[in-house]
Amino acid sequence: MDWSKYKLIVFGCSFVYGHGLPDCIAADGQSQGPKPSKLAWPSHLFAKQGFKSLDNQGICGASNKQITRAILNYDYNEPCVVVIQWSRFVRKTFFKTPDEDLHMMPHFIKHNRMPQGFWNLFGETKDDYTNKVRMYYDHFHYDYDVYFEQCILTNFIHNWLEERAIKNFHLFEDTAINEFKKTFNLTKSKTLQAKTFKYNKDFKVDNALDTKNKEPHPGVRSQVHFSDFVKNWLDTCD
Repeated sequence: MDWSKYKLIVFGCSFVYGHGLPDCIAADGQSQGPKPSKLAWPSHLFAKQGFKSLDNQGICGASNKQITRAILNYDYNEPCVVVIQWSRFVRKTFFKTPDEDLHMMPHFIKHNRMPQGFWNLFGETKDDYTNKVRMYYDHFHYDYDVYFEQCILTNFIHNWLEERAIKNFHLFEDTAINEFKKTFNLTKSKTLQAKTFKYNKDFKVDNALDTKNKEPHPGVRSQVHFSDFVKNWLDTCD
């Protein structure tokens, strides 16, 4: 396949955006830079595969529902290839209005896990917001429910893009898929191009942000390593 005819558009969360890499970290040492990192794996894939252009649409902290909305709202005005690195299923977003979200993930329960700039986005105190998040995860979150919801989102987006003749490829961390793999296979569209990766093997080589935590952001070498993983997969999809 001649990839040079296509614009590469990559959707995902902070791993796509490159949060924590040397060119993508704010002065507080926690918040992301104003633009996606040129050291993140989409930039390496763009160069190695010879795409016509690149648009990194990563959203730091994004849930898969937010990623879905970004895909649907994108202006596909030229031939393109879409690669989606889906985020962790545990993240949850409620769309209160077209312009207002209630977004949450387990990290929000601990105040010190999020930079102050994050909390400034909300009209509630840290205590009020974290109590709301805690209530959701204690009483309304079920692993199978978010897994089933993701199966629906993935297949909907795949078919939506296919109807517009847009080639699309979907990446998942293997631990997100394996627990209920029977459900994934049952709902999977026959034409869906999906690939799982092992975080410690295929992505994590070195660390960038949150190096003292159990789940640090990928570093410079990690991003290069993962771009090779994605490139090798795309080469088999020609």
